Amino acid sequence: CEFVPELKQINETENIAEYSSDYEPTVERVGMKRKFENGDQPSRNVIDLKNIPRLAHPHLWWRVTSIALVMCSIAPDEVGRSMWENHPTLQALMKMTTSQKYRFPTADCDEREKTLIKRREEELREEEGNIAELLFMPPLKKTKKPRVELSQPFPNRGSRFSARQRAKQERMIAMEYEKQAAEIRAENMKLKKLLRSVQKSIMIWDPRQDQRKPPKGSIDLLLSINEHFDLAEKFRLCVDPDFLLKSIGEGRSAIERAYDWLIPIISSHPEIIHRLQPSASCFLLLRAYGAEGDKNRDLLDLTTPLLLHVSNCLTGTHGTTHAELAFDLLLQD
Repeated sequence: CEFVPELKQINETENIAEYSSDYEPTVERVGMKRKFENGDQPSRNVIDLKNIPRLAHPHLWWRVTSIALVMCSIAPDEVGRSMWENHPTLQALMKMTTSQKYRFPTADCDEREKTLIKRREEELREEEGNIAELLFMPPLKKTKKPRVELSQPFPNRGSRFSARQRAKQERMIAMEYEKQAAEIRAENMKLKKLLRSVQKSIMIWDPRQDQRKPPKGSIDLLLSINEHFDLAEKFRLCVDPDFLLKSIGEGRSAIERAYDWLIPIISSHPEIIHRLQPSASCFLLLRAYGAEGDKNRDLLDLTTPLLLHVSNCLTGTHGTTHAELAFDLLLQD
């Protein structure tokens, strides 16, 4: 899936107007530079590929990542554990698959974490946009401000020049200035549209970087492989490592954020309750008895295993730390 740019030469006179908005960059046009001016001596505009990070084809990168996701479910102890710890994007995909909440940032993030992840995604996209502009865009001259030259300058003071003629001349100047400004805006808009198009053809190749947002096409692929390989079920039932607990997170706030997608899971697999942390089982037990009517019927059906798990936590079956935590949570609520 790696994208390797190559230096090619183009004409000095090549201009943005020669490209359409649906222009698709190819390797032949990647890494463009100006012709050498003096024999083998390069000009100032030669691209130095050493300063460009490793790149990838986005559609291939996400396909390979999807294959790696399947491998994580097949070999959770070897592959899954390593990818969770060392590959933030795969970790995010495993959380999405386990919770069946395909959102970015993932459902376990609080507001602070969401802000940081979104900000980092914007920074990476901006960096990729700068790289795409450097590699794919034709060398353009710097945009100049509109400049209007008078064909007939104003006469010197004292000559016969009526106010009507002066006003007409000023209107002509204003119209010409506006025309030039509109042309510059149109060219800039076309440049931005083309840049957005070519930016989709590359992404930074770094599995250890911050989690990346899957494009729309990749979500369809993830849903397809989840259905075909039953990934969600495999991740949920895996005990070592316990991807379900990892996806929920730790603490009271984490179980509150996971409540909506966790209830259907423990309803279909009540045995999962015994793997939950005290904070989770206490929260679910109190929620089951705290709601009126049939709002939490699914939880009421699970009160027996929930009560058993909370009792075991309080009596120290799962350790002194869990007992103290469960007791504190119950008193707090």
